[in-house]
Amino acid sequence: MAIKPMCDDVVPEHNSDDSDTENTLTQNSQHVWSPPIEFTFATPNINWGRLYSIAGKHFWKNSEYPKYYDLVQPEFSLGRALICTFVTKKNLIKENTVKCVSKKHFVIKRDLRKPLTPAIITDLSYNGTYINYVKLGHGCSRVLNDKDVISVTHVFCKTFKYKDLWKK
Repeated sequence: MAIKPMCDDVVPEHNSDDSDTENTLTQNSQHVWSPPIEFTFATPNINWGRLYSIAGKHFWKNSEYPKYYDLVQPEFSLGRALICTFVTKKNLIKENTVKCVSKKHFVIKRDLRKPLTPAIITDLSYNGTYINYVKLGHGCSRVLNDKDVISVTHVFCKTFKYKDLWKK
């Protein structure tokens, strides 16, 4: 009497006359093992901060400037270089100001894995980045607080007001 397997595997009955062709359950398994499938989900774009444009006569060329810029990525940079997040162009910004903006003028970084970490601004220019009318200094960094005013190239060239959207 042959015993039928309880799973879906087909096990041939063992014939005692044919000893050369013995098969084991693992050799005849009809199921092919494959590694587990890893699902990756796209993380939604979450605004952690916002830069509100400050209307003024020193920076923006006309009234066609962006009203605000949402900070979604862990790094935001401003400068003339095309690799910057916000590229200063002559059609948006006054020509004499664009000449003074560095290729990469400043960068704002935030560790998005830890919601309690603050945003850090670093001045990469020689012409100056000002926070609340105080010059930051080339290569210097500081915590960017809610409602801080960012000026570029000159203390009166107010550009953005920072809003921390994760701060309650």
